[in-house]
Amino acid sequence: MSRWYNYSTDHKEALMKIQTLRTLALQAVAIIRPTVDNIIAQGITEGRSTAWITVAVRWRHAGFGKEDFKKDIVLSVQLCGETDRKKWKHDFRATAESKAFIMWRTGKDGHVVHTDMPTVMETGDTPWHGGCVLGELVIATSGFQEFVDCLVSRLVGTMLNTLAQAKIEATRKANLDTMADI
Repeated sequence: MSRWYNYSTDHKEALMKIQTLRTLALQAVAIIRPTVDNIIAQGITEGRSTAWITVAVRWRHAGFGKEDFKKDIVLSVQLCGETDRKKWKHDFRATAESKAFIMWRTGKDGHVVHTDMPTVMETGDTPWHGGCVLGELVIATSGFQEFVDCLVSRLVGTMLNTLAQAKIEATRKANLDTMADI
């Protein structure tokens, strides 16, 4: 499957790929969650315990706008903490999605954009960073300090890639010549 999708002709294939990546992203979040709980318990987050995570893929579309980005969101879920969003100090979901959009648009980690490329920031972008780009994956976390958001994003992204690699290894062990689906 091509990295550059034409949604009019490749729509069904893209949706299948997003569903598979969503499953892997959910598994990655579930695996990493105990580590996040330990980070909170160690006091590293200075009492912050509510966070949201957004995972997207960088499949470019004509326009490169918010609507195109929304098509590439694989997962956007609460990672931990207070479930009553009315009690949140900030809208962690909106912030995580804004962080992810900046990285999706630029192809660069959030801290790189904020420190080395501030001129690419646009009206409406969040002033916070806290995520990473791993190949075609964009992962953003919001709720902790920026350095912890970056760490959690990298853990989830690396685990997602590891789960995908495990599928590749299973294909090799089955002596198949082509991948069925990752």
